[in-house]
Amino acid sequence: MLIDTYIVRLYRREVGESAPNEVLGVVEIAGQEMKRYFTRLDELPVLLSKLSLNENKNN
Repeated sequence: MLIDTYIVRLYRREVGESAPNEVLGVVEIAGQEMKRYFTRLDELPVLLSKLSLNENKNN
């Protein structure tokens, strides 16, 4: 069984009173050129789940 390794980069920026802590991020699969971007923190677990399913299909 192989373990998937991801690099997750989170960037937080203050954009004003309407959205004081906007989160931007990128997920990379270690050793690959593929990157996936997200703009809300609740998107991260969904994105990781999709990446994990795709990796398991390819192996």
